[in-house]
Order: sequence, then C-alpha cells, then structure tokens
Amino acid sequence: MSQRHDCPCTEQCVLQSAMDSIGGKWKLPVLCSLAANGSSRYNQLLHSVPGISNTMLSQKLREVEGERLVV
Repeated sequence: MSQRHDCPCTEQCVLQSAMDSIGGKWKLPVLCSLAANGSSRYNQLLHSVPGISNTMLSQKLREVEGERLVV
C-alpha cells in the first residue's frame, strides 16, 4: 500500500502529483526505457526492463497511457 504524504505548501502540489504519476517500482524504468529507445515493440520493451513480468509491463503501460504520459 502506498503512503501519501501531504505537501505543506498547497492542496494541489505539482510535485506530489508528479510523484503519484511516476512513483512505484516499475513506471520509472518503463518510462526511462521508452525515453532512451524511442518507440518500441512490446517484446523489445519487455527485454529492455530487466526483471519485469509480462503482466506487470502490460499493467504499467496501461497506467502511463491512462495518465497521458505516453501515447
């Protein structure tokens, strides 16, 4: 379960929003791989992120797409 720490500066803290979007174990490695390699086929991406499972990659791709971080 993720702990949420409220930012003392404002209710709608931009930094907290960004951390919510890219936080977690797998989102950042997936985004870094896409940034470094550009558009990738699914299996290429799967092999470029060591240790990620097929199910987890699929889930994280749906999440970052839903957050409009990737198209």
